Amino acid sequence: MLKKGVSLTIASTLMVSAFAPYSKALANEGEQEKSVVFEESVKLANEIFEVKQTDEGATMKSTIIGEKGTMVTVMDKETKKYISLETDYLPQEEEREQLSKMNEATLKEVKIQKDEKEEIHIEKSNIVAPKAVGEWYYGVWKDYEVSFADKTATAAIASLIVSWIPYVGRVAGAAAAICVAYGMSTGYFSSRRDYKILSGSYMMERQNLKTYGDKYHMMLLDYSTSEKKIWIGI
Repeated sequence: MLKKGVSLTIASTLMVSAFAPYSKALANEGEQEKSVVFEESVKLANEIFEVKQTDEGATMKSTIIGEKGTMVTVMDKETKKYISLETDYLPQEEEREQLSKMNEATLKEVKIQKDEKEEIHIEKSNIVAPKAVGEWYYGVWKDYEVSFADKTATAAIASLIVSWIPYVGRVAGAAAAICVAYGMSTGYFSSRRDYKILSGSYMMERQNLKTYGDKYHMMLLDYSTSEKKIWIGI
């Protein structure tokens, strides 16, 4: 359990659901060099969490600050299992329960049989490179199944999101938010990332997320998109 009154400062560098992970080196005297791999605001169940994740060699440490207080989780990079969870607002017994629930959560990529016409459209759009500045390049739909243990704390879900970013991208936050909003223990999603070149220095990235109410992707619950301008070089 974290001590009360511990002051932790996290710089929120992007707006809610702007999941564009980045890295920067931090030199620490007498300590192993650490790298910040994620530092953003995440909105879940109408609450905004400041989330920071650092690569600490064999482990990944996530610090989540919300209205109730601070949660710190540590994940073993090799086993992908969470080995510790501490807060400044939960009793130790509940901390242990939440740690167990986090290790029950899963995210896996699945293959859903699509309509033949849709497959052809996706395949063709994927192989056409951008012809000029301002034209969209369409990615390929990827299907995911997300499962949370019952009564997993929202802050713990925020920590899980961070570990899923490399696989799903920024839509991981939106996916988890929808799971929370619908009270779903298992969420079924399709995501696609499109982009267009704006200039020699910037591109526009568009995240597409479809949420389904069944594993066969027959019941569409939500289709949302978000766009973000990204600096790509001089």
